[in-house]
Amino acid sequence: MNLLLSTEQPVCADFLEKLAIAAVVISVEGENFSFFAVNQLALDFYGLNSIPTDTVYSAENFQSNVSDRPDFSAYVERGLRNYRKVRDSGEAMETETDFTDQSGQVHWTQNFFTPLFFEGKVVRILLTFTDVTDTKKHQQDLEHSLAVLANEVSEVCDECNRVSDQHGQWTIMKDYLNHQVYQPISHSICETCAYKFEL
Repeated sequence: MNLLLSTEQPVCADFLEKLAIAAVVISVEGENFSFFAVNQLALDFYGLNSIPTDTVYSAENFQSNVSDRPDFSAYVERGLRNYRKVRDSGEAMETETDFTDQSGQVHWTQNFFTPLFFEGKVVRILLTFTDVTDTKKHQQDLEHSLAVLANEVSEVCDECNRVSDQHGQWTIMKDYLNHQVYQPISHSICETCAYKFEL
């Protein structure tokens, strides 16, 4: 962490470039802030060529700098709110945030705000984030499939385990799940049945 507190911006920037995660070091400037160092992964994720590291921002003038990207403004506001919480409390924070890019695609990030202290005072904040868009989409698809499954299954036969859907059609459980969950179901034997076959 000493490299993140270095007064030499290139030292901090070089350290961030060695990380396998998008990272930004934010300098606390009283009520304002500046970007001390940003790695290429962070720039690429946001589609930026660079972020000025010599500019001190207030929340207001930073938001005006991104006002040409209305898709980004709510994301920035949440980020500023989280920055202030970490700056004021001195406690690390984990968040998950979504934003819509210029093409209309929704992205999700998992963010970690870590305060960096010098002489007992928060002087910088390390922000690292990971794109969790694919994971979030898979989770949403699974939740949707489970909701559909829960709404459509009305009965399961105690004898043969066929499933009755909302139309009263009885279907083999495996076929029903293959159709609803969009993932092939394979055959296996549970522990209880395997025990029965051993006897």
